[in-house]
Amino acid sequence: IAVIPCGMDFSEIQSAGRSTTTSDLIYVGRFIPEKHPELVVEAIHLISDEYPDLRCLMIGDGPSLDLVRDLIRSYGLSDRVECLGFVEDHATVVSLMKASKVCVLPSEREGFGIAALESLACGLSLVTVLHPRNAAAAHVMEGRGYGAELDAGDIARGISQCLKTGQDTKKAQDYVAFHDWDLITGQIFSFYQNVMDSEETQNTSQDF
Repeated sequence: IAVIPCGMDFSEIQSAGRSTTTSDLIYVGRFIPEKHPELVVEAIHLISDEYPDLRCLMIGDGPSLDLVRDLIRSYGLSDRVECLGFVEDHATVVSLMKASKVCVLPSEREGFGIAALESLACGLSLVTVLHPRNAAAAHVMEGRGYGAELDAGDIARGISQCLKTGQDTKKAQDYVAFHDWDLITGQIFSFYQNVMDSEETQNTSQDF
């Protein structure tokens, strides 16, 4: 069995500009129960005294958006946490990532975690959940972020740690470069070429 990972346009991210709208934390994803966007707000509430000027942008839409907005209001975080809704232009999302410091993805179910990988490419540390159904957890290694329990307190610890230490840029860039589409498409081409060569050899043998 050949396993070829999903990819991303690394050159597009490298060439993208940095937004003038800055933040400390960013969430990018659907607002659905299994992604637990509400835990981002819960975690910020827990460290609000330690980081009184912390600013967070949340990008995305979905059925949990009203819950998240209610939590933001109830904790008095409206001046720190902003929900931008769905942002159609990918370049804008990338520019906002580049203007942040930590990507927080408290999801318990990710098939791969493109947003997580793109955040690493943008120079961010990654805080995500160590859950059997969260494939994005594979992107978290030493120097690239924090793998948290599905718990606001541990996510808050991860955020605090990443804000203090930052990203190991060399490790992160080496990792994301492995997922560049130029490399991935080459692997796909080679795989299919090998399959075709194998079938041709098999058919030739059968002719004799």
